[in-house]
Amino acid sequence: MLKIKRQILKMNSLKAFSFYCFVFLLPASLFADPPKVLDERLELHLFLEDPKIATPVALTADDANRIWVIESNTHFPKGDYNRHTSDRLWVLQDRNGDNKADENMIMAADGFQHAMALMYLKKGTFVLGTRKEIFLLEDTDEDIKIDKRTLLAGLDTSANYPHNGLSGFALDELGYLYFSQGENFGKNYTLTARDGSFLKGSGEGGNIFRMSPEGKNLSLWSTGFWNPFALATNTSGDVFTIDNDPDSRPPCRLIHAIEGGQYGYRYDLGRSGLHPFIAWDGQHPDTLPMTAGTGEGPTGLVCYENEAFPQEYFGDLLSTSWGDHKIERFKLQKNGASYRAFSQILVQGDRDFRPTGMTQTNHGEIFFGDWISVSYNVHNKGKIWKLNVKKEHRGLADIKTKEDFLGHPNRSARYFARSLWLQRKSDRLIEETKKIVTESKNLNAQLNGLKILAKLKKIDGPLLKNLSQEGRSEIVAGKAWKLFSLLNPEKDPPIPSKILGPQHLYHVLHSCKKPEPYLEQIKTILAERKDSFLYTAAILALTRGPESIVTELASSKKAQLRLAALMVNKRKNNNQFLNASWLADADIEVRRAAAQWAGQSGRKDLVEALEKSLRVVPLNRELFQTIVAALKMLGANNSENKNKEALKKLASDQSVSPAARAIALRLAASTGVRLNTELIPKFASSDSPILRREAVRQLWGKRDSESQKILGKIALDTNENVSIRRDAIVGLTSQVGPSFKTLQRLMIDSNTEVVDEAKKALAYSAKNPQEIPEGKGLSALLLKDGKKILQEAFKRHIFEEGHPEEGERIFYNASGASCGTCHRLNDLGGKVGPDLTNATHMSTQRIVESILEPNKEVSPQFTTWNMITKQGPKTGTILQAGGQHKFLMGFGDGTQQWINEGDVLIKEQKTESLMPANLIDRLTIEEFAHLVAFLRNPNYALD
Repeated sequence: MLKIKRQILKMNSLKAFSFYCFVFLLPASLFADPPKVLDERLELHLFLEDPKIATPVALTADDANRIWVIESNTHFPKGDYNRHTSDRLWVLQDRNGDNKADENMIMAADGFQHAMALMYLKKGTFVLGTRKEIFLLEDTDEDIKIDKRTLLAGLDTSANYPHNGLSGFALDELGYLYFSQGENFGKNYTLTARDGSFLKGSGEGGNIFRMSPEGKNLSLWSTGFWNPFALATNTSGDVFTIDNDPDSRPPCRLIHAIEGGQYGYRYDLGRSGLHPFIAWDGQHPDTLPMTAGTGEGPTGLVCYENEAFPQEYFGDLLSTSWGDHKIERFKLQKNGASYRAFSQILVQGDRDFRPTGMTQTNHGEIFFGDWISVSYNVHNKGKIWKLNVKKEHRGLADIKTKEDFLGHPNRSARYFARSLWLQRKSDRLIEETKKIVTESKNLNAQLNGLKILAKLKKIDGPLLKNLSQEGRSEIVAGKAWKLFSLLNPEKDPPIPSKILGPQHLYHVLHSCKKPEPYLEQIKTILAERKDSFLYTAAILALTRGPESIVTELASSKKAQLRLAALMVNKRKNNNQFLNASWLADADIEVRRAAAQWAGQSGRKDLVEALEKSLRVVPLNRELFQTIVAALKMLGANNSENKNKEALKKLASDQSVSPAARAIALRLAASTGVRLNTELIPKFASSDSPILRREAVRQLWGKRDSESQKILGKIALDTNENVSIRRDAIVGLTSQVGPSFKTLQRLMIDSNTEVVDEAKKALAYSAKNPQEIPEGKGLSALLLKDGKKILQEAFKRHIFEEGHPEEGERIFYNASGASCGTCHRLNDLGGKVGPDLTNATHMSTQRIVESILEPNKEVSPQFTTWNMITKQGPKTGTILQAGGQHKFLMGFGDGTQQWINEGDVLIKEQKTESLMPANLIDRLTIEEFAHLVAFLRNPNYALD
């Protein structure tokens, strides 16, 4: 079946459409194939199925490679459901090695309600999580049955939905327990640990908490999730989670969860995920981005650390996708202070493949549950699958030295080595461990040695100094700083001899008690804002510093430093720092952050300042929507429709500056105000060039005859400003056919700039095809000697010498680069690709690389999908999920279409961007420089 899918996706549209018609008429039974493994070195076995097991939720493996499984019987049972009245804990074994569970299953425990999570701790000891409780389970007499239960934490709340309460588990380097909580329907809750420590909350969304395995010292680790259903840690001690639902803003998220991290979602802002205060991918300065987008409904997460699978699997994250019927593999790549990853399908099934919880054994096998049905109700069906390497097993890694033992690829072997070290505790062994930590080339051995030293409380200043020398590992140094901070919460770690890289710097800033020694580095991080994780660490560091530093930032001429001052005080809940002057700041992003804070803090005294901010230039759609949302939260009588009409009036108000009126016109159009046929012509005939220019821009991309008539009239008007005439020609490119005669007349215009613009408009017309001479186009030059040409371009400052005005025409020219067909910038253009308004924060080099290599880093929210539907083949991005099981899809021509999920026969994720690979064929390097200049300064006209 999988081969058939691949062949369909390789066909052209007509053949694919004919083939899918044939496939759709085949009996449904032909499609009921078992899930397929896409790595031929691995194989999949059906380990257990109903009626012996039903609706498995979570799995874990003990040291004897027994599989412990939670069978759900309480997740929305119907009236006729009679399997069992509570959730049960089963133990599965395969003693004869036939890849099947033995007949004599052991029921280790029952009596649980809405059990969701399970994790093995050590011999005979487990943690189990239900919606409202976390239990320590113990098998004290080693009969593979639980005989002791201890409540570690309890959630007191009125919410009772089964799977948006407590869920996933993970352990860190010091043995601390992490667990997660879903959005809990925004209900009030009190989470109380065994030692009496507690936390209260309400509508903030999902959280990750941390406490000792004994149920002590409960604390909030990170927040801003929808439902972080499963957790995992890697050998470096990093915490990862899968956020189970983005509602109307797919995809679901794989997230690197850091202490103090905020990930952008709040339940009290609405369940659609579309509120302007919500950020799914770090769009706001106080939020962090996802590591990768995942399939729909991820429910299980494992960091693969074993020698059984092929070597390149080590350290990969494996995740189940309940909604997309697959197991995904994510290879982490270092990205500044954090990571990024891209999804690869490891196992793909059909509609009756619904993978849930997942675990790995000491032997390196992967086991995962299968809910089977799309029904949320428990239904007497279920399977357990086993994924393992084929017969050519590579065997255990060689152990020749203590270093090999400490750095063994098998996590359980490293744990065993660590336990032996801790039993001995000799001074000689401690010194040997320090040597391995500082000098070994085996990263696993270094990190495992650090954990030993941490357990023995032997991470001290001299060791940290040693680890920060030239040539040391930045990962090891960073983790050492983190562990020192955890072990010595009152002490300030020493100033490092050298910062070895962003991961080292992140932990130094995150753990320092006084930010003053790092102030210059902090200011650079805040000003550049290249790395969200470093940015968060810098903000957190400043919250521990003197107010004088933040006061200095607040008065800076640099907008990013003023923004940082806001973020620091917001983190400190210093609401009095926020005043009306912040809502009149010259920078859009500063005002937006201030408006959001004003709404969230309940500052009704700022209503008047918020209303005035709507009339301050600059203004864009995001800021407008943020101000309106803040006013609504503060109870002001400012409905969104009222403010939309206010924009329309503002655009016509001659007492307001032309620049503000132009922005108001653009915002009115972008927020859905239907501009009547009189308003655009009125602006087009205004005395102000700014207003005439904006009228023309509002007609870009419009193909109706009336719009094209207005543009043609302006383009032919020899008394009009030449720049505006050229802008009108750009608008004609969306309908070159009907405008062909107008463009031909312009080819003999007396103004050479107008003639050149008309030539560009006709260059790629089917009626008048013209190409850049062979070998002269940008892609041809780059293919010939790309690196040298780019180096020379930067050396000669070509990209700094481009003209934004020329670049804007290139951006929106439908016959040229055609960027505006899919991308939006300052509320103008398409909505199929990422909004490029904030590209101004990117370096010139990064902008250049993003255009030249569109497939290098595809935003998870704009993943490209190949689909075969009942209406034919579709290739595009999923922009929004809607009700009634449908989603909005965007295509490369800028169009959008709602698709019913039931109409999708085949769906395959692509690694390539929807952006055409040959886009730059239409540009010379000078035109490319103009395009980059526009992306760097899109507000040139107002400046």
